[in-house]
Amino acid sequence: MDRPDGWSYVDLPGAPRLSFQPTDEPERTPHRVHADVRVTDIAESAERLLALGATAVGETATDAQGAFRVMRDPEGNEFCLVRPTGRP
Repeated sequence: MDRPDGWSYVDLPGAPRLSFQPTDEPERTPHRVHADVRVTDIAESAERLLALGATAVGETATDAQGAFRVMRDPEGNEFCLVRPTGRP
């Protein structure tokens, strides 16, 4: 499924959604991947990950697609905790 803002995603029955988006950021590595992890409670999930060594990049943000919070794993790889609007 393609969206007008450049995002594309694939929804397969019984599998996680795979989303792809353009970025204006320079590549830091040749094959950068940024995972979005769907959670029911962003704050609770972030606290659990912080206790395990992750770091937060800013606060939780909200847009038309839902809420998200950017995190980094202990090696500095970014990922997002997401709570989409209109999806269980």
